[in-house]
Amino acid sequence: MQYARGLTNKVWTLAKNMGYGNFFVNELSGGVTDDHYFVNTIARIPSIDIINKPAGDQSFGDHWHTVNDDMSNIDKKSLRAVGQVVLAVIYKESGNSF
Repeated sequence: MQYARGLTNKVWTLAKNMGYGNFFVNELSGGVTDDHYFVNTIARIPSIDIINKPAGDQSFGDHWHTVNDDMSNIDKKSLRAVGQVVLAVIYKESGNSF
């Protein structure tokens, strides 16, 4: 929200309108400092993290960013929802409409 509030709102609103509100829960959480920090601050390219984690869960799991972080940790339904929403945002931003 600090670097890409408009983009975040666009993605979450479109996700809700597409019926994926259960995957894109509109709930603020603590900030995360990661590689996007440099993309946002140095390159000035707004970027967002879309992370699927249970509400209220403050950890990312023992597998996070380890050799155990593989496809077995990714829910196919959430991956599909994110993929479809991100593609729809790109399509809309390119000047096309549904």
